[in-house]
Amino acid sequence: MKRAFTILAVTAVLATPALQAQQVKESPFEFDSTEFDFGEIEEADGPVSHTFIIYNKSNNPASIETVSTSCGCTTVSYPTEPIIPGKTAELTVTFDPARTQGKVFRDIEVFSQAGRSFDRLVLSATVNPTPLGIEQLYPLLLTEGLELRTALSHVRFGYVGQGKAESKSLVLINNGKETIKLKAQVRGSGLLSVECPRQLRGGQSEGIIFTYNPSKDKPVYGTVTDTVTILADGKPCQLEYCTTAILTDDFTQITDNSPKPALSVDPSYKDFGTNSPKKILKTTVTIENQGNADLIIRAVEVSSETVTDLEAGTVIKPNGKKTATVAVTTSAVSGELTTGSIDLITNDPIRPRRELRFRSRAK
Repeated sequence: MKRAFTILAVTAVLATPALQAQQVKESPFEFDSTEFDFGEIEEADGPVSHTFIIYNKSNNPASIETVSTSCGCTTVSYPTEPIIPGKTAELTVTFDPARTQGKVFRDIEVFSQAGRSFDRLVLSATVNPTPLGIEQLYPLLLTEGLELRTALSHVRFGYVGQGKAESKSLVLINNGKETIKLKAQVRGSGLLSVECPRQLRGGQSEGIIFTYNPSKDKPVYGTVTDTVTILADGKPCQLEYCTTAILTDDFTQITDNSPKPALSVDPSYKDFGTNSPKKILKTTVTIENQGNADLIIRAVEVSSETVTDLEAGTVIKPNGKKTATVAVTTSAVSGELTTGSIDLITNDPIRPRRELRFRSRAK
């Protein structure tokens, strides 16, 4: 009788210290080899297998208790019945090369004698990855009826400083035969511009460039979101691009020796536990400036379940503190978890955005 196992890497990590904590015994087994190299294999060809021969060199029947592998891509089939002294059995290891490339190694640990002894086997292979086609490289179809494709629909900019233009590019590809005329429409913050190719011939690809350029003269702080619709041959595509950016101060001129604020929040997380539905729960948070320059709260972004008296424009002097009240309303649905949130955008150059989270579950 044989048993097939797929065991995640964490099994080996946890099992070995446990083995070391016990009295280690010599393994009753000997293998025809402890390493095997598949050589060059093709990802497209799928799983490959190798069989190790186990020999019981001891004077007593011995069983494999369990096995562990260093990756879930490796499975092991082994006998569960005892192997009598002087006899052999087979242990077959199968490796699936999907989503791997280059030289790879996989460890297999074979535990016996109630887990107090083990043998380590090693598989290796050089995987030639499957060339990706257009539909794998650009999986998102922007509109039905036209083979206009892209790789991502959400463009995340991260931090963008005032007066500093930041651009990101994504590739559009026309996987059809006919030329497609293109145009971009933007709605949202008014701070995003988009450069879109006027047309794409069949088989042609070109980048669409998204640029945030917040004005230094009229600063805007906090998270901004914009939606970009591509018109293909005059018709709006069903799939739209979504862009987000967190607008902050321009920190590029700050040096290690520059005076700077340092934000500290206590607490930044609070679990109210289980409460009655629609109950308003209150707490206080302390905002402290541990730096040597004024801390300015540029924006306060709160979720729909959350209310606070902390306001944008609040200034906290060096070594100063500000106490704010926070209220979170528990869900009206019994058993549902509510997560209230407050995101602070400040002029702290180390971490301009600070997240505060509050949880409660309705009875």
